Amino acid sequence: MFDVRSVSKQRVPTELRPPKIAGLVSKAGASYHDETVALGDRPRFELFALTSDFSQSADRIGDLASHDSVLLICAETDYRKCHRKIIASYLSRKGLLIRHLGRELPRTFQPTLATTALEHPLEPLMFTIGFTRKSMRDFVEILRDSKINRVVDIRLRPVSQYSGFARKEDLEFLLELIGVEYVHTGELAPTSSLLDNYRANNDWGQYERGFVDLMRQRKPDSLLRQLLTPGMNVAFLCTEDSPERCHRRLVAEYAKTIFPNMRVIHLTSYGTFEADSLHDQKSSLSNSHTARNQIIESNRSPLPPKEVTRLS
Repeated sequence: MFDVRSVSKQRVPTELRPPKIAGLVSKAGASYHDETVALGDRPRFELFALTSDFSQSADRIGDLASHDSVLLICAETDYRKCHRKIIASYLSRKGLLIRHLGRELPRTFQPTLATTALEHPLEPLMFTIGFTRKSMRDFVEILRDSKINRVVDIRLRPVSQYSGFARKEDLEFLLELIGVEYVHTGELAPTSSLLDNYRANNDWGQYERGFVDLMRQRKPDSLLRQLLTPGMNVAFLCTEDSPERCHRRLVAEYAKTIFPNMRVIHLTSYGTFEADSLHDQKSSLSNSHTARNQIIESNRSPLPPKEVTRLS
């Protein structure tokens, strides 16, 4: 048994404090491991889960789980509202079968990804996608076709009622069902004033200059290095279908200054293509909903030229 509660959650109720749980577990012939320091809940746990400290601690659990059944315990009854789901998702991607237990919860198995990091290219690779102009089915199919492993939500207000299936909690649950990791970070979102001014005056040039200055001030280099894990297909999510007037394109351009050789691939309702071909592809498009017929067929060569939708 691995206890991943935070320190404050371990204190109450008194009958469930670590020494007492350890005694009960020992009587049952099992071992108790207090992982509060290593894997206990903390602010921005989803970003902590991208660090080597997290992976080393989770791998220790995975090593034991490879030949024994293990149990993660935390305070929340519903795993979907608990940070242990992030730990479980990580272990699932390592090939472990995960069962979530809890009162009034279906005892279902979490999907296990068939792919491993060894099957992914190690070249720098970044995808972008917007949720608009797509049904939920279209959105999921695009992610699956592109073999996306992680979605990074860079919206300022991901809980808007106008987001439909892409509201933060709904999207997080949807992605979990298809074995895709979800991370939200406000550090790559515009400020409220910047976004509200753009919506008021529709001056994209002003907005773009403001956001580029914001990135220079924030310097999210370390964060982007964490998010763009080598060997993973990571998609940065925002609202607009096309990246031309979406700040995710600006985030991608900033990331290119960190990884000059990185390939940026835009996933849209009208096609899938690399950033350099964005203008040519869109300007020559006659039907915005017929081009997404060849996305990415091989994850070893995620975007060979002959498989890109060419319209010019």
